[in-house]
Amino acid sequence: MNRHAPSSNRSRDGSALLVVLVMLGVIAILAAAVARSVSGAALELSASRATEESESDLRAGIELGVAAILTLGADVRSAEAEANLRGRHLTVRATNERARIDLNRANADVLTGLLMNAGHDNAEAAALAANIVEWRGGGVADASAGWPQDEHQLGVQPQSIGFDTPLGAAPRQTEKQAPSLHMFIHPVQLVSVPGFSKGLVRNLFPLITVANGANEINPFIAGPGVLSALPGATPDSVAGFMAARDGNVSHETAIQLLGVDRKLLSDDAAAGWRLQIARTRGGRVRHSEAIVAVNSDGTDGDQPYRVLYVLDDVDKAHH
Repeated sequence: MNRHAPSSNRSRDGSALLVVLVMLGVIAILAAAVARSVSGAALELSASRATEESESDLRAGIELGVAAILTLGADVRSAEAEANLRGRHLTVRATNERARIDLNRANADVLTGLLMNAGHDNAEAAALAANIVEWRGGGVADASAGWPQDEHQLGVQPQSIGFDTPLGAAPRQTEKQAPSLHMFIHPVQLVSVPGFSKGLVRNLFPLITVANGANEINPFIAGPGVLSALPGATPDSVAGFMAARDGNVSHETAIQLLGVDRKLLSDDAAAGWRLQIARTRGGRVRHSEAIVAVNSDGTDGDQPYRVLYVLDDVDKAHH
């Protein structure tokens, strides 16, 4: 009478086993989802922490460089400093921005020399230089008038600006300037001037600045590319000057060898400084450059410096 009972029991046992297997499958899926969620949260936390540490290291490097500049005094034009912090090592090289040609303050002759040195003939270079002057409003823009008043406006926060940044995201001139004049507050803005391609601006990038504040350069900290841009300089005169300044020769003799108009030269320090910062953490080295305006004479209140902009590893690769 119960001859079919065993079969019914086996059926119920099979159904129960199927339910168990389904439940185990669901649990496995949920466990995997939870694991992915936890892993994703951990990765986000790790990335956030790495970003905070990177910004902290950058800030520490800037503070270290500014401290070296202020400690060494008014006669310093370049300096180096290093420090060991918990779990990382910082090295900073500071160079006064009078070593570079200022896009806002350089006159047409210096700009023409800069562009001839980049490979353009005299007519092409003069036309491009005229485009810069015209973009500035036909005159010389005052770079200091448009510099950010604190580092949160431009620099460490919120972003650095490079060649791949859309032009619309580039910093704009401030309301302090006359509307008829433009100014450069980042060299990458040169790509917005007619005739200047990204490739040309990349080639010029190691030679130009917005933080010199004058038409003059300091030949004793400038590189050969900047010296070659000065009207009157020749490859031979630049080579002779470079050898003389690195040797036991007086400054006066070296300047005579350079053979350029002395009105283009200055030993005065600019307010702008370039801090080349290397941060070593866990065997990985990250390079950044921070361009800062240092308040060495106390004319800018209690604020010892202002960050103008920052170049990170990606930007540096374009130099």
